[in-house]
Amino acid sequence: MKRALQIVTLFVLVALIVAVLPVFGQDEPIRIGLVQIGTDNPFWIAQVQGGEEAARRYGFELTVTSGQGDVSRQVQAFEDLVNQGVDVISLNPIDTQAFGPAMERAAAAGIPVVCLFSYVEGCVTVVGLDEVTIGRMVGEFAVQQLIEKNGAAE
Repeated sequence: MKRALQIVTLFVLVALIVAVLPVFGQDEPIRIGLVQIGTDNPFWIAQVQGGEEAARRYGFELTVTSGQGDVSRQVQAFEDLVNQGVDVISLNPIDTQAFGPAMERAAAAGIPVVCLFSYVEGCVTVVGLDEVTIGRMVGEFAVQQLIEKNGAAE
């Protein structure tokens, strides 16, 4: 699971690079900001590791920030990246409704934002999973397993 997540993150960051390459010359590295929910969960740690691997492999600068589970800190981390003038931001939001003004500032600065797993108004795209469908599939599988083991309810 950890390796798969690193590969997905690597893919996302490479896609971001490809998206912004036509805008930038070869002389300066592309600067990507990754705004994480936190840095203490194996899932988020694997995302960061995948991003760092992509940065080494493809020669871009990666700045990783986090709200450490706090919405206002995450919004501030996002705004700090906008103020630093990064080329693109990848956002894994805690609260999708909290980024309105910050997203407007990113758009005004010409910084595209790619959201991870949740849509925030203003994101150019969302990369993630269809959690509703996956949840339904897991539920159906669990029901099937219980019926096979215990028989159908009467």
